[in-house]
Amino acid sequence: MSQVLDVLTDAVRRTTGLPNAVARPGQVTFTQDTWDAMSGSGHVAASAPVGLGKSFATAVPAMLRAAQHGERTLMSTESISLQTQLIEKDLPVVADAVEAATGVRPRFAVYKGWSNTACFQAVAAHALTLLDDAGVAVPVAARQPTPQALDVLARLLAKVPTAGTSREPKTFDLGQGPVPGADMVALLAWAARAATKTDPSDADRGRYPGNLPDGAWASVSVSTAECIGVSQCPFADMCAPARARTRAAEADVVVTNHHMLAVQATTSAPVVIGNKTLGTFEHVVVDEAHTLPGIVRSAGACEISARRIGSLVAGLRSLMDDGDRAVTRALDDGAVLAEQVSEVLGRALRAVAGPGGVVRLGEEDDPLGGLGQAISGWAAQVGALVTPLTEDPHVPSAIKARRMVARAESLSADVRTVTTHAWGVARWAQPDERDANLPVAKASPVDVASALYNTLWTAPVPFDEDGAALVDERRWVGPRMGGDDPDEELDDGESEQRYALSVTACSGTMPAGYGAQAGLRATVKDYPSPFAEAYSQCLLYVPRAADDQDISALCPSTFGRRPRLETGAHTAWAAAKIEALVDASGGSALILAATAKAGREYARRLRESFAGRFNVLSQWDGRTAGALVAQWRADTTSVLVGTRSLMTGTDAPGDTCQLVVLDRIPRAASNPVDDARVESAMTRAEVDRWAADRWVYVTDASLLLEQAAGRLVRSAADRGVVAVLDPRLLKVGPLSYPEPTRKVYLGALAAFTTRTSELVAATDHLATLDQARRATAPARAA
Repeated sequence: MSQVLDVLTDAVRRTTGLPNAVARPGQVTFTQDTWDAMSGSGHVAASAPVGLGKSFATAVPAMLRAAQHGERTLMSTESISLQTQLIEKDLPVVADAVEAATGVRPRFAVYKGWSNTACFQAVAAHALTLLDDAGVAVPVAARQPTPQALDVLARLLAKVPTAGTSREPKTFDLGQGPVPGADMVALLAWAARAATKTDPSDADRGRYPGNLPDGAWASVSVSTAECIGVSQCPFADMCAPARARTRAAEADVVVTNHHMLAVQATTSAPVVIGNKTLGTFEHVVVDEAHTLPGIVRSAGACEISARRIGSLVAGLRSLMDDGDRAVTRALDDGAVLAEQVSEVLGRALRAVAGPGGVVRLGEEDDPLGGLGQAISGWAAQVGALVTPLTEDPHVPSAIKARRMVARAESLSADVRTVTTHAWGVARWAQPDERDANLPVAKASPVDVASALYNTLWTAPVPFDEDGAALVDERRWVGPRMGGDDPDEELDDGESEQRYALSVTACSGTMPAGYGAQAGLRATVKDYPSPFAEAYSQCLLYVPRAADDQDISALCPSTFGRRPRLETGAHTAWAAAKIEALVDASGGSALILAATAKAGREYARRLRESFAGRFNVLSQWDGRTAGALVAQWRADTTSVLVGTRSLMTGTDAPGDTCQLVVLDRIPRAASNPVDDARVESAMTRAEVDRWAADRWVYVTDASLLLEQAAGRLVRSAADRGVVAVLDPRLLKVGPLSYPEPTRKVYLGALAAFTTRTSELVAATDHLATLDQARRATAPARAA
């Protein structure tokens, strides 16, 4: 144990440059707990606040286990930015420290989904198609599967005209929908040039600096199902996804993302854990772990609609000659099926639609009215027609054909999911979110604990060619655990010997019941925040709504009944307070709205009020989130307005962000998946609906609230105000949440110990901070 702490101290000193620096107390404890878990296949669920140093606390034990015992660790993060931080900043420092202590340098690599890296076969095929259509002469040498040929194609793409006679750029459709010409040409040229680079990560989607409209990246990448295989591909020698996978297979620590884990959890395919090419892992580290169950539910969600069938019809028509009798028959059958699906689902919605037009489906309900078998048969017919086109890797349409086959197979599988009752899966029908006149049948997993345990936290024991186990027998745990359904029977093929991986799950905002949600044998442990002093010098402002004027503004339709806050009226009420707060702060603010409609209104009002004084940026300005946040960080007096997607992962120095405003608690609207989670909680815990509702909807909202409020304090020097403009958080006055709910929400804000309900106190605090900032600005600039 002493060595792991010595390595931790060395890593801290290397990254700070301070010879006497020491690890923070919470970081030390978390490192010890992670080491203990890895030493015995244990589980840790850590509520580790911002600034604790989670990366070092997990990477040091992982790399030391690799150096001492040859054990490998899979680290999963939620976002590309966190992956980049680990690979480029944290892991190199830890590797240096471990090498200094042991003489062994652990290797590390990133492993993303196959389609996250450009496929040079797809790039070459689409570039040649685009160049030929544009009438650009392509020499024979540039049509060869070599890096030099792709470099020539990149230069030739500069000759493609991307504007027609109108002022709008010409668009190109390479099989994934129309993409502006300038964007498509730039992407293809960048991807072609990446073939000349030695590092496969140069072809990663996250490295592309340009604009990526919908459908663009899919034109330069393929999934594993769409790939023809390295053994057949003429571009195999330069295949960036294959090189990335080889590098990951040789690494001691492999960094991936939650979406990869989610695919494995929902399909049981050995995407990472149990993957023979990647090799065996003994440990898993999950950062931002609170998001994983939700990502798994999203990954397992599926739908059947007339739109989806019609899209497959359109794809078939674009690939094949509709003069062929079999193709014509398939096109006609698909069009008829689409109409029938729309009619059957529409009839169900009109008959028993609930709130929001949603129809919950019972055990015996078939939303497709018996059409499932016909849809599956038609999908198989489409796959059979298209499959011959997938066999020639030199045909540009082969990639599109493989994509069509995968889509047909997915349609057939999803039909079974939405038409068949299964324990732990919610099924429902509702209007299409893009077109209310088109109904859709949907399904999504609800309880994912057993899926995570069976597919990620345990795995089949691997054996070598001589029959020797490749993991220590002390890790063996017997057959997989049954599902949460007590009537589930395990197939004979599912009783193979399994081994347990150690699991360290950590997050700055971890719900109390996370272990049960994620299939972990651990209760959540809280670690102390290193920024307690910073929080104590910040201010939490929650306005009162106690007088008649406020009640009238917030509850205009009360008319003698018990006051009930109306969201539309709340937006106007909150906007005035936002303007006063931003004015006092001199900008430097992050405004977070519960809905896009409210966010747009706040941005409009702020631009009208402060035009020429400072920039007001908004999530709806048409730029990528990364570009928007980068501009906000650089312009320290600017204001950024957004909604849920900016409540997590949006960081900026204190000068840029000294005011964070949430207009109201970001509770999700009632929906079939969370309603099913409520019902499951009622059954499991034997509680009433109110308690179960708090466990699901209120807890989820409190986690997002804590994440959003946490945007303010990202370092020990940060100071400012968090304003939650929801008077229901206060116990006084006629507007208040039920006391158990109110306590949960206030618990999410517990770090802010200095509080006020007076607007003038909040504006005075901000004005003082703004004055101090302005006074030190010249010195900082110098």
